[in-house]
Amino acid sequence: MQQQATDMDLSVSLDFIGMDGHENFKTSFYGLEKNFQSNVYEDFEKLTLEFYHNGDLYGLEKYWAFHHYRNPDSGPIDKLPELERLLREEFRTLDDFKAKGKAHDSSEKETGGSNSTKVVAASHSAAETK
Repeated sequence: MQQQATDMDLSVSLDFIGMDGHENFKTSFYGLEKNFQSNVYEDFEKLTLEFYHNGDLYGLEKYWAFHHYRNPDSGPIDKLPELERLLREEFRTLDDFKAKGKAHDSSEKETGGSNSTKVVAASHSAAETK
């Protein structure tokens, strides 16, 4: 029964964002800031990694901002090991995102675009089939 509820929560959280992946990160960021829900946070982490692996830094930047600006009195939140490593080693400041973003934009022009829209569509489709 617990797994069914989690699948339904994922479907609902993906349905309300539509197909714009960046809107997902904005909604997750502001929603978690106001009312932390572990299932939404887990979805946020999963999509952040999916986008990152497809060359899109937007979600990782929102993830960084969530942890950086979060009220420290709220208590610790566990991070996925890969995300924790990225924030500790590669993306410590906003300037790190700017520098990597410029490098990414240059390579994206050469290769013809980003796969972030495909990631959202695949995630949305997977949620609908459950």
